[in-house]
Amino acid sequence: MINSIELKNFKAFRKSGSVSLKKINLFVGPNSSGKSSFIESLVLLKRCIECLDSKAVIGASSGNDSYKNIIYDNDTRNKLAYRLTFNKLKDDRDFLKDEELSSLNEIYFSSEEEKGDFTVDEIEFSIVLSGDRPVVDDFFIEYGDKKSCHIYLEEGRYCVKLENVVLDCGKYITPHKFYFKLEESVFKELSGDSLRAAIIVKLLFTDLEEKVDEFSRRLIYIESLRTKIERAQSISDIDLESSVGSRGENIVKALLGIDRLGDKEIQKSIKRKINHWLEEFDLGDKLDLEKVNGETYSVFIRNKNLGIYSNLLEVGFGTRQLLPIIIESINSPKHSTIIVEEPETHIHPKAQSKLADLFVESAIEGERNFIIETHSIFLVTEIQILVAEGKISADDVGVYYFTQDSEGSRAINMKLRDNGQFEEEWPSGFFDVHYLLGKKLFDLL
Repeated sequence: MINSIELKNFKAFRKSGSVSLKKINLFVGPNSSGKSSFIESLVLLKRCIECLDSKAVIGASSGNDSYKNIIYDNDTRNKLAYRLTFNKLKDDRDFLKDEELSSLNEIYFSSEEEKGDFTVDEIEFSIVLSGDRPVVDDFFIEYGDKKSCHIYLEEGRYCVKLENVVLDCGKYITPHKFYFKLEESVFKELSGDSLRAAIIVKLLFTDLEEKVDEFSRRLIYIESLRTKIERAQSISDIDLESSVGSRGENIVKALLGIDRLGDKEIQKSIKRKINHWLEEFDLGDKLDLEKVNGETYSVFIRNKNLGIYSNLLEVGFGTRQLLPIIIESINSPKHSTIIVEEPETHIHPKAQSKLADLFVESAIEGERNFIIETHSIFLVTEIQILVAEGKISADDVGVYYFTQDSEGSRAINMKLRDNGQFEEEWPSGFFDVHYLLGKKLFDLL
């Protein structure tokens, strides 16, 4: 999974600064300071990885995320750049599947010491506009013990350097989205040290592809307005989803997927946790999925005081905003990274603080990560309390204050101590507002 991300020339970010991703990540700051744009950079990365078009570099769209619209100052002469660091996965050489390549592996990496560590630790790449098409012009990989692989455009063709030595395999490099692939013919046409170097490049590309695919699979995005919930929905078995969707549009599919889990104990556990958090947020005490007719289903919530069931569209708007977050926090796969924009939308202060409890429980017990864009002082304060109570380590919480000046937007790391207090004083406009308003009211007495 991605450990940290840094942006250059992306929307309002000339240089974002490095953002290390923890179990809980809070993005705070004034409106239009860059919080949503930073999240968008991750969502665009996911879309690019999932796109069926191998030439779909970030910014290749003709829509709102076209290159001109995402480049700093809308100046297409600027280079868009990402820097990503990764957790280590297994050392994967699965590409050496046939007998010929397996024998090459034995010949050129005969000992464990020679095989070394070819897992990718960090990548940095830049994108430029070539004609009317964005292309990757520079790609840097750091691996092993600070070793490097560098792919770059020179006179219209890609060149490859491994540890500052130019390789013969440049002509076998094929752009693939924002990274590269190596043509299989290279293993038949090269020999000696050139072949050994090509195998290393292939190992790096294989590991990188595994890492970015894992990132894409595990990233879940929930928008700020979760308004696509329907009164009833027709579902077939092939329509089942594990995610509720970015706007809550797949709630019925996700709940039906839970109902049809093969492991009944897991099914009961998920339902029990969903109902528990409904009560914690004072939304009800039971969630039911009812078949209306045929394959059409509706979601009902039971009022814990009256015992009456109501269709999800007939309960408060805040309930419809919270339910997708609750389900995703409980039902998403382990090791998921869940992005939630403004989870506090349309919910009262007590429930806003409860969100922190939900996120921390899910992060610790479910081994998930959260990226939360928020304006809620109650959510942030409850996170501080949970750190002070020892429910989550300060090292597992990242709080980033986004700000903007003449040099563009940037993210400031507001480090937490073990006692829940911040190491540095907060910028004006967040914690101080409640005090200043109270003082103003007191002065008017």
